[in-house]
Amino acid sequence: MVTQNTAIGLALIVVALLALSSKPSIFISPSPTPSPTSGNFGSCMSLPQGWSCGNESGQGGAASANINSGILSTSLSNVGGGSNSYAFATTQSGTFPWSPCQAPANGVLPSTLKSISSTFVMNSILNTGGRFHIYIALYYWLPNGAQVSGGSSYQCLDTQVRAENINGAWTSAGTTETYNPGDSFGWDQVTLANLSVGPTYTLTANISQQCARDESSYGISAPCQLAGIEIGIEGFQFQELNISFTSVSLS
Repeated sequence: MVTQNTAIGLALIVVALLALSSKPSIFISPSPTPSPTSGNFGSCMSLPQGWSCGNESGQGGAASANINSGILSTSLSNVGGGSNSYAFATTQSGTFPWSPCQAPANGVLPSTLKSISSTFVMNSILNTGGRFHIYIALYYWLPNGAQVSGGSSYQCLDTQVRAENINGAWTSAGTTETYNPGDSFGWDQVTLANLSVGPTYTLTANISQQCARDESSYGISAPCQLAGIEIGIEGFQFQELNISFTSVSLS
């Protein structure tokens, strides 16, 4: 049998439950990861020491390559050009095939280096066509003299590890390609694919492997010495690409 006191108690419990259920639910979401505010590229320096600033060309559009608070900020927008006239925004250290092809500068890149890595964030992208690369390029000097392959004779190598986008589609990781820049034997490999705005990515170039695979692609075999490093973006006929390189590691 339910007594009057029991009934009153049950009524009070129901009222309390109804009051609780009428309060709005509270959802707590984690705080977003803050964007890096500093990096380890140091400040702008002239070549061959580097890291340099202002190595840029928009091919009719806008280009920028600057270091602030140790972060390398690169951007290209509304660029023109073509397959033989890339727009670019990069930083460099060392000597390069076009300067012209020459031995490494003393005291700039230690001969004991094994790999080069750089982390980056893609801040924005707008691409309705054309082509672009996000890359680390390693340039080599061949101390034993010029090599001959396919009718070309060069004493330098031009290699890249990169993310590559052609006509709005990311190239699959593992893709390789040779190219002839007119002053060196060129070879690249795609190591990152399907990038998006926001996350942090890392490009890594193995110094001995880049040399060996470049030479193997041309059927040559010769000692090589790392002479120059370039980090940045390049391409043609696209609307916008903005990348922040937050760190570089010479291992």
